Amino acid sequence: MNIKKILKSVGMKMGIEFIEINLSPFFAKLVLRITPFMYGLPYHFLVMCRGYSEDLENFTELVWADDKDLEFYDSETYPQFQLWVL
Repeated sequence: MNIKKILKSVGMKMGIEFIEINLSPFFAKLVLRITPFMYGLPYHFLVMCRGYSEDLENFTELVWADDKDLEFYDSETYPQFQLWVL
């Protein structure tokens, strides 16, 4: 099952709102860089990428420590970035 469907179904049952925002590669990298400092906020921020590990159908969560050297501006390999707010 797709992670987006899981988050939406679980969120609806728990009364949690789920928001997706499309991001440019620049803002995806910027938000990914500052997310480790966002602890304690009432919302969770996830930077998601379509095309990671050649998976063009699903989104994969990015983590700064692992993905800081990702080629964010390669639109063929990474065609879409989103910010998910939970």
